[in-house]
Amino acid sequence: MGYSLSGGVALASATRMPELVETVAVSYPLTNFIKDPAEFLGKMKVPVLMMAGIADTYRDCCLIEETRQLELASKASSLSLLTLHEYAGVGHGFSLSNAPPKDQAAAADAMVRTISWLRQGLPPTTR
Repeated sequence: MGYSLSGGVALASATRMPELVETVAVSYPLTNFIKDPAEFLGKMKVPVLMMAGIADTYRDCCLIEETRQLELASKASSLSLLTLHEYAGVGHGFSLSNAPPKDQAAAADAMVRTISWLRQGLPPTTR
């Protein structure tokens, strides 16, 4: 799981190390390194939950247009491993503790979605 830059690392890990990665949950991930969404998703072997702010323009690294291209490529593939949830009116870092108060609802929703995703995607632990 990851946010921003570490979200990009988590996405890359899902394509390069599927034997070590069960599932991925990312918020406003770095996506500008992905030049061909279909090719990138073709290498993906694990399910991915991606949450993105529609108003994210931070350094042009995590633009909603890029995440939508990934979603379209996923829907076009036979596996459809990517689930995208968009948040209207929020930008980069909406889940950080210093995010604007208007982002709190999106942050709370993203946390609930992440926890649910990880519970579904990871095997139960035994003690």
